[in-house]
Amino acid sequence: MKKFLKALDDNFERYITGVLMAWVVFWIFFQVLSRYVFKSIYWSGTEELARYSYIWMIFLGAALLSRDNAHLKVDILKGIVGEEKGVYIDIVWEIVTAIFFLYLTPFAWKICAASAKVGRRYPSSRIPQVVFQSSLVALCVLMVFRNIQIVFRQIRSLKAQKAAGAEKAGMETNAEKKAEKIGEEEVKAE
Repeated sequence: MKKFLKALDDNFERYITGVLMAWVVFWIFFQVLSRYVFKSIYWSGTEELARYSYIWMIFLGAALLSRDNAHLKVDILKGIVGEEKGVYIDIVWEIVTAIFFLYLTPFAWKICAASAKVGRRYPSSRIPQVVFQSSLVALCVLMVFRNIQIVFRQIRSLKAQKAAGAEKAGMETNAEKKAEKIGEEEVKAE
């Protein structure tokens, strides 16, 4: 069970994004095939399916990039304060991003709830709008979750670096003491 949860955590967005990519390609290919090969058989709703699946794919891809810490960043402040202190800037940035998406979540939820209450449907496919509008809620929740994960990962990394630094400093201090002791012994021997 633990392996499954780890695989899900590592690949959740990747799996769903891959399925959605295949879904989008299928519907676009089907539409082109029906128009140009079968000469103007029009299947209503296929563009909507492709378009809104693409939106889901983009939002899940954003969460995937966040999980991998692969979003484009401008590291000017890191260059100014140095790599060691730049980790603190990254942590603050991830917390601010998580707060932003946490703030955005209730608004996205209201949009979905209003759409579900009214029962709006897309005109050609007749699919409820809430199915695709919930992508914003999913984005917000996943981004908050992934940003918090990144913060904890960076804090663990920072602690490990400090522990390694302290261990290295302790080793250097012991080496210096041994060198002094050997130097004192050599002086006494003379």
